[in-house]
Amino acid sequence: MHGIIGKKEGQTRCFNSDGSACAVTLVSISPNFITQLKTMETDGYSAIQVAVGSNKNLTKPLVGHLKKAKVASSRLIKEFRVDSTKNYQLGEPTATDWLSKIKSVDVIGTNKGKGFAGVVKRHNFKTQDASHGNSLAHRAPGSIGHCQDPGKVFKGKKMAGRMGGKRVTQKNVSIIEFNAEKGVLVLKGSIPGAPGQFVIINPSLKTKGVKDEG
Repeated sequence: MHGIIGKKEGQTRCFNSDGSACAVTLVSISPNFITQLKTMETDGYSAIQVAVGSNKNLTKPLVGHLKKAKVASSRLIKEFRVDSTKNYQLGEPTATDWLSKIKSVDVIGTNKGKGFAGVVKRHNFKTQDASHGNSLAHRAPGSIGHCQDPGKVFKGKKMAGRMGGKRVTQKNVSIIEFNAEKGVLVLKGSIPGAPGQFVIINPSLKTKGVKDEG
């Protein structure tokens, strides 16, 4: 069992059996074609390389690489580690039936970029007093350093800066439904990224709410 690449389509809601509404995210699962098999003998590790989507502007080296696997085009190429590559063949789409056998997944994506943001928005700082002598410093960070000793601002200090646009992993996202015929995966809640972006979906490493018995 390995991961798969999907595309975030957007958010909607579904209704539970008791009538309550549940926010969900729709992810389209298009064929992930295998473009390369990496083995211990040739590469030092076992993995499969998959390609998804289509792109008109491809470099000549990439066209030659895809031609070996008889894949016409690719928008995104990723690798997934596997124990052995014996059960995989070049040019074939990867299996998706495992999505209907598990309850939760880990979703990896690039979250939305927010641009330059202050400390209140970026780090959830508390605002200063709205009155009592405060003048144009309501959302300022306040003191950030020390006096003569040590006389510097420590690295990693939470300050204003560019927010978002980073690769994040959201763990234990519950699967509401997987429609294999239409290639639609319904996930509970929200996932990283904007609609139209690719996300990597892996089986959850840790299952929430499950404790070892013994």
